[in-house]
Amino acid sequence: MERSPISSINSLDVTNLSFSYQGWAGENPPSLFENLSFSIPRGSKALLLAPFDSGKSTLGRMLVGGVPKYFPGRLEGAIKVMGHNLADTEVWNLLDVVTLVSQSPQEQFVASTVEEEVAFGLESLGLSPKEMRRRVEDALTNWGLDVLRQVSNSELSGGERKRVLLAAAEALDAPFWILDEA
Repeated sequence: MERSPISSINSLDVTNLSFSYQGWAGENPPSLFENLSFSIPRGSKALLLAPFDSGKSTLGRMLVGGVPKYFPGRLEGAIKVMGHNLADTEVWNLLDVVTLVSQSPQEQFVASTVEEEVAFGLESLGLSPKEMRRRVEDALTNWGLDVLRQVSNSELSGGERKRVLLAAAEALDAPFWILDEA
């Protein structure tokens, strides 16, 4: 298997990646992409531009370990984030490594209020309650959400929902953020 050019413990590396969703009768439709390879060093920014329905959101889900684990399909190639091989790593073990803000934030909400949403991922990291509170407070303030902390997520506007997920990403302190039209 070919190596990505900058592969390291401090990067997000995709090597010879091909993917197609599983068809309704078990058949594999045509690939969304084939032999995709790239490397993004920690601390840099990258932009993916591609036509509508070309697999950008699927790639985003793949980069956080959600595809093909929760969205079945045929995957070939490798994805490594900060040295973690995503094929061998459970999604919850990647929370402080890579995070996704999807184009449809309402699909990502798991808690009832803004404050609970920002805190939710932190509970999985084993942080002290004091550290969790500090991170939640900082993120709410930085994203202008402190006045909305007790508001139900269902009452938020689309822009406010995206800011909640961005605040949650900041609180997790993951070095890689995947922003799908965010």
